[in-house]
Amino acid sequence: MGMKSPQKNRPVYILVAPGFEEDTVVNFLVRLREVGIGTALVGLTGNDVVGAHGVAMQVDLRIDEALRLPPQILILPQTESQTPIYQIDPRVSLLKELSGKVMTADNVSTFLNESGNPRLIIQE
Repeated sequence: MGMKSPQKNRPVYILVAPGFEEDTVVNFLVRLREVGIGTALVGLTGNDVVGAHGVAMQVDLRIDEALRLPPQILILPQTESQTPIYQIDPRVSLLKELSGKVMTADNVSTFLNESGNPRLIIQE
């Protein structure tokens, strides 16, 4: 899965850690890519990450690579079991600081459902 060209050279990143909710991540990824928003899956633990239901996904970038080009928007689709991973890893804190905007899965879901237009997420 390759990343499409990002808006304004700053992509949207979806950060995934082991145990992520596959349906949430795939929904966001597909909806944003369908409208041409450069969106990449970023992994904390290598090239493949296994979700809560045993589905392995190949990431586009590892977090160390993502830090070289901070995103316009960083989406954290975390579950309660993942929260400690995101809090412990200093690279996550750094990526959050460098990002234009940080959104949780709930924020993104609400936005996509209410706006009906995924393109507006990068203009908000």
